[in-house]
This record gives sequence, structure tokens and C-alpha cells, in this order.
Amino acid sequence: MKKTESSNFLGFINKKLEQYKYSFSIDELKDIFIQKKQKDQIKEYLKQYEDKKYIFALLEDFYLIIPPEERCNKQIELMNYIEDFAFFLEKKDKYYVSWFTASRYHGACHQMYFYFFLSINEVPEVLKEKYYKEKKKTEKNIIYIDQGYYGICIVINRDFPPKQTKIIPPKTEPIFSADSGYIGLKGITPKYPIYQTDRKNIWRKESVEYGYGFNFSSPSLTAIDFIHDRYHGGISGILSNIQELSEEMTIDDIEELLSWYPHKHTIQRFGFLMELLSENASLIPPIRKHMEKIGLETILLSTEKEVTSQYIDRERHERIKKIAKKWQIKITFILDNDLDWPDCYSTDKIEFYEH
Repeated sequence: MKKTESSNFLGFINKKLEQYKYSFSIDELKDIFIQKKQKDQIKEYLKQYEDKKYIFALLEDFYLIIPPEERCNKQIELMNYIEDFAFFLEKKDKYYVSWFTASRYHGACHQMYFYFFLSINEVPEVLKEKYYKEKKKTEKNIIYIDQGYYGICIVINRDFPPKQTKIIPPKTEPIFSADSGYIGLKGITPKYPIYQTDRKNIWRKESVEYGYGFNFSSPSLTAIDFIHDRYHGGISGILSNIQELSEEMTIDDIEELLSWYPHKHTIQRFGFLMELLSENASLIPPIRKHMEKIGLETILLSTEKEVTSQYIDRERHERIKKIAKKWQIKITFILDNDLDWPDCYSTDKIEFYEH
């Protein structure tokens, strides 16, 4: 690389870091590499900086900038780049951080996953070839980005949350969150306030200090995405997440979800699991009222094969049956919640029968 190009590129990187921006696309480098007309030529020059751990290629044309203090492990926090990544995929207002990653920002984080989860409305052009190859293998609306230190699970959500019917100001009043509980205290500005966005059930987490952030699903949308997609471990694998998310849900959040969410049976399963897991009884009536309006049907809790233990304690068994009957849910496997239902402590086990 010519000296001028090298100094220009390092100046570009340093300016980005000064602005607390941690990513760039190949297209942003056109003015630096005037003599290099082909992307392959630019990438070849960038390789030396990848080797020095200055940058990291997350996708073919999208790079992360690694701050000096992080170059020993080449990892940077999701918040620093995920919105720029969504913009690169041409999903400026049609993305949200979801599933287990969104759970983490709601305080439901006792489970650890090596992927970040991002939901978008349709397959982006730059990933279409990869998507259709993976779909043949998995039959899921998922694209996996596996790049060394980084793993991103991109979920294609074709039932994307619609625009709000009311006007949402650029900065709403901060929404209370479990991981920033001092939001409500007088005289204290939260470091990472959470705002509403102009899409239903999508919130925004933003750094006051650095001026960047990202959109993520509200507690009720996070929970219902889990139930609809059942990514890992089946229904039993998400019970603890739904239980923890229910602690952050509000009636407004649930009613907003019910105003647009299109999957009737998923809402029915949501109502059953909320009544089973949530300690806040006031959250259940809106779901119940909604389902009575559109009509309950007898459905399976899960249409997939669920693998669980063979035995369950009698008291829990009877409670599950009672609530399942109310919601017309048929269960053909053991519900095992690793937070509250440890089978190993039960002294009154009975064999489970389908009901």
C-alpha cells in the first residue's frame, strides 16, 4: 500500500474511533483508494490491517474497527456496531435485536448463548445466496453469520411490527428497565436510557455518552418470538426466559402486541404460558379477553418433538393440567423450567401422561 493510502486509511480509522463508530463498509473507502477500482484490490490491501487486528471482516464488504484496548481478543460489544450492520443490510428501520440478546437487555440473562440475535423483515440482497443454501438444510427462516469471534443469528420475521398509529417523539420518556433500575430516580440521567420507537413493540437502547444505540424487541414481543420460533430446546428451553421477561412486561406492552400480532395460535400459547409462569395476574386478562374475541381452539402446545424427562411432581402436574384446560392447550411432553421446577428436589413424583 502506498504511504499516502496507508496514512489516509489510518486517519479514517482513527477519526471513526474518535466519533465512537466501530464499523465501516468497503464503499466508504472509495475516496482513500482512488487508484484501486476493484473491491478485491482494496480487500487485499486491508488484509495487513486484519492481521494486525486493527479491523475484522464480519461480512465480505463490512468491517469492524477494533479499539486498541480490545485488539488482544478482537471483540467489541454488540451495541457498538449492530445498528451500522443493520443499515449495511439496508434495514434502516426494519430491524430489531431479538431472542436471547433482547432478553439480556431486559434482565432475562441467566442463559448464555454465543450468538447475537437480530430480526429483520426480509432476506437482504447481500445474503440471499447464503440464505437459500442454508434454508435447504434447516427449513428455518434463519441466516447464521459465523466469523471467528463473532456469531450473528439473523432471523427473517416476515410479520414485522407495523408503524405506530400515534406520533412518537424522537426521544420519549425513558422506559424502566431491570438493567438500569436508577432510571426513575430524580436528578440522575441514565447512561443507557430506553425509548419507544415509531414501530409497535420495538424499543431503543441508547448511550447518552457516545450517541449511538440500537432497536430491540419489547418484553412481550421477545417472549412471543420465542414461542413462535422455538429456536433452541423447544418450549421447555424458553420457559425460564418467558418467566423472567414477564417481570418486565406491562399491560400497555401486551395490549400493543395484541393490536397487530397475526398468529392466533401463538397468542393462545402465550396466554397459557403467561398464566403458568407469571406472578403478575394483571397481565393475563388482556390476553384472555383477546382470545375470547377471536375464539379459542384446541391446539398442541408444540408441534415439534420435545425431549424431556419422564417424571413430574404431582402438584405441578395438576396445576399445569388445570391451566392447559382453561386455554384449550394439549401438552404431550413434560414442561421443565430450570428456574422454578427442579425435578431432582421432588419427593412426590408421578409418571406423566398426555393430557
